[in-house]
Amino acid sequence: MDLIFACTDDFEVNQRVKREAKPFQLVNNTSNKHHSDFYNVAQINTDNFMITVSTNGVSPSAAKQLKAKMLTWLKTQYPDERR
Repeated sequence: MDLIFACTDDFEVNQRVKREAKPFQLVNNTSNKHHSDFYNVAQINTDNFMITVSTNGVSPSAAKQLKAKMLTWLKTQYPDERR
């Protein structure tokens, strides 16, 4: 299984990458979430927790902000937790 990120500033190039992908290749087309096979997630890993946040491709920046807030909260609730 191959993961391909089509993230140029050219919509047509991204579409072409998706069209030409083989069945064993999953494409994340960053210019059009409806033409993506997968989305990235924001992830927090500690000794005892794995927390992921996804906006289903709508707003990676919002996921990043929520991850930061969750990490701050986690540090206050579990100060001895190793990250």
